[in-house]
Amino acid sequence: MNTHTSTAHPPSPHPSIELTHGGLVLIALLRGGDYAPEGLPGCGPGTAHALARAGFGDTLLNAANTLPPERLEMFLDARRDE
Repeated sequence: MNTHTSTAHPPSPHPSIELTHGGLVLIALLRGGDYAPEGLPGCGPGTAHALARAGFGDTLLNAANTLPPERLEMFLDARRDE
């Protein structure tokens, strides 16, 4: 039996755009993409890029990857209230 395994790694963006993996995910959510085609109404590319560079995407990605579902919901509710 032959088994082949592939590992996917997050894209490494060009250093000049100053984005992390979390930042890229946040821009995709804010601007729209395959999973949320509409994006966030009124959020232009400049705003999305600035929020991503400020670290919001990394914070959200870390929470999504580490918190159990009930804690993630509380985390997101608290972020909405800020």
